[in-house]
Amino acid sequence: MAELEFLNRNHQTIADMVADYVNGEKDASARAKLMKALDHETRSKTANHLATALAKLQDAAPGKKEQAEEDAKTAGAGSSAWGDLDDVPASVN
Repeated sequence: MAELEFLNRNHQTIADMVADYVNGEKDASARAKLMKALDHETRSKTANHLATALAKLQDAAPGKKEQAEEDAKTAGAGSSAWGDLDDVPASVN
């Protein structure tokens, strides 16, 4: 993330350096690839991918699934809203 922030802050300076130092037909492919990496759309996609990955990592945190299962088991316990299910058999087909 720090690298992306640096790239966002300094993208114009870096683009100017690429334009100045990567010249000639031989370097045209390398220059095009570097300029694409500096492109706003590419940087935006990278930020989106990082945000998505972070969200997935947070959802997969150790113990989170177990806590959600435990919360589901005890949801509504002790409330009158669940009293109407007391007479329902455990296995209804």
